[in-house]
Amino acid sequence: MLPDTTASPRWSLRELIDGVILYRGTPPDEEARIVEHARLETVRITRPLLLAACSVGLLWWPFDLVLHADRPRVVRVFALWRIAIIAYCFAYCFTCDRWSVLRRNHAVYGTFLGAGLTFVIATSLGSLGSLGQPWSASLYFALIMTFPFLVRLRVRVAATATIALAALAACSRTVR
Repeated sequence: MLPDTTASPRWSLRELIDGVILYRGTPPDEEARIVEHARLETVRITRPLLLAACSVGLLWWPFDLVLHADRPRVVRVFALWRIAIIAYCFAYCFTCDRWSVLRRNHAVYGTFLGAGLTFVIATSLGSLGSLGQPWSASLYFALIMTFPFLVRLRVRVAATATIALAALAACSRTVR
């Protein structure tokens, strides 16, 4: 809804942001339809992405055996976090749209699964040594985990912060 520029020749930037960007004044039934459409699109977008993550994890797995053949501990840790990625991805894919409580709270559910996955990965990588190791850079991918979720900005910020805190908690736990 655009600000009414006919009533007053001067309108504020706040009115523009409220009306155009934040959709203030949207009727509740229309807002509910927008939210439901965003949820459906999120599920439609995330399922192929998670399938791709599982496929990449599976396809890259044999390279661990070649690249780290002289370090069996590294191979075991990478195997653990690849299994975690596959398990978490399949858990979300098969359950995100199954029960009404998860449908209503798909972003919260995805955030907690993502935070759990990030914690497992960060703990695994932390057990291999300091954050100066080259594979610790894979934790950067955790912060983009919320991109496919079509949610309000404050929900996205909270989700990204939760996932980042899970990584920090795991890293601080393993550094000691």
